[in-house]
Amino acid sequence: MTQPPSNPYLVSTDPIDKGTALRQWLKRTKLAESDFNYFRGIAKEFYAAWAERHPPPSPVIWSCGDVHAKNVGSFRADNGIAYFDADDFDDACLAPAHFDLGRAATGLLLTHGAELAEEFLASYAEALIQGKPYHLEAELAQGPVKLLFDRIESRTRKEFLKLWVKHDRIREITEATYRLPTAARKRAQAIFESWAKLKPDPKYYRVLDVCGSTAGIGSLCAERYLVLVRGDKKPHILDMKEATPSTLAAAHRTSQPKWRNEAQRAAEVQRLMQYMPIAHLGWTDTTPVSFVITEFQPAEDRMESLDLTEKEFGKFVCDWGRLVAWGHLRGAGWKGSPPTDDLIAFGGKLTAKPRKQILALAEEAAREISKAHRLYAATVLPEEG
Repeated sequence: MTQPPSNPYLVSTDPIDKGTALRQWLKRTKLAESDFNYFRGIAKEFYAAWAERHPPPSPVIWSCGDVHAKNVGSFRADNGIAYFDADDFDDACLAPAHFDLGRAATGLLLTHGAELAEEFLASYAEALIQGKPYHLEAELAQGPVKLLFDRIESRTRKEFLKLWVKHDRIREITEATYRLPTAARKRAQAIFESWAKLKPDPKYYRVLDVCGSTAGIGSLCAERYLVLVRGDKKPHILDMKEATPSTLAAAHRTSQPKWRNEAQRAAEVQRLMQYMPIAHLGWTDTTPVSFVITEFQPAEDRMESLDLTEKEFGKFVCDWGRLVAWGHLRGAGWKGSPPTDDLIAFGGKLTAKPRKQILALAEEAAREISKAHRLYAATVLPEEG
């Protein structure tokens, strides 16, 4: 099928040239399932097209790079306490704030409509004006955020390991994990061990098992592994994810800091933007491929795992808008980002009129993405009947 020149979001249905057959099949299938899944998988095309729409001016901020509702969740930090925050920093970089706002608004328009997209933008502006990056506390959380806090606080490590591990091996779980060929497993283990030997307690990181992981949608083309380590009293599962160049940085010519590799970029921005970073956050100093390492965060600890009513999702959207603003404020004045005063001023300028302009652009993007998804799905999913 020839790509219509008027639709910048239509991507190729040609087989992916890297990764296993399983990951190829999963990515094509997931992209075809819904407009929103398709949107999640085309960040590169989205940012390139958004840059051409000439959104309202905004300051350059530290962006986590892929702001949508399924990249938020609950996790434990190194102190053992649960937190709720953004949890995907693959595309993190310096970029104008309108990219994050446009990405979030477009995703909400594809799933819930303009009213919630407006509530997100209004909550973001309100939090930015306050100029102080707070966080969502477990004791005060309500609605869906409280549900995730309660889930992670009540679950014991023994219960968690029973779901994911059997006889010191990570379970094979459909569309989640898969066994690796011997050579691939040894390579992944060697990369992990090169990182672990520099840790204060290398015995904690003694490898018991390594398997492949198929988490996410946009990242399915990247190498990803789950590593079972000895831990202290009980084993732990760590996530080792290939860091690829930021698709957002590629779409906007903002000068970026120099990093040793892509994994350092993603991990260091995550450490900055999360109120408390996820446990075991680090990065491998390997070439040509580098990896971000974190505590494993299963899908059930993300917002996407909850079956929410419209009212519950509306409550989450307000919390989420504040979370995004707080992350931007934490990055103020760091490595090229403007000072806090500039972000406060931007929040004050983000009144009803510029918010309406962003929503109008997001509505155009959502329509084109829906059209592109229908064309893509028609080439992937078999016809009924």
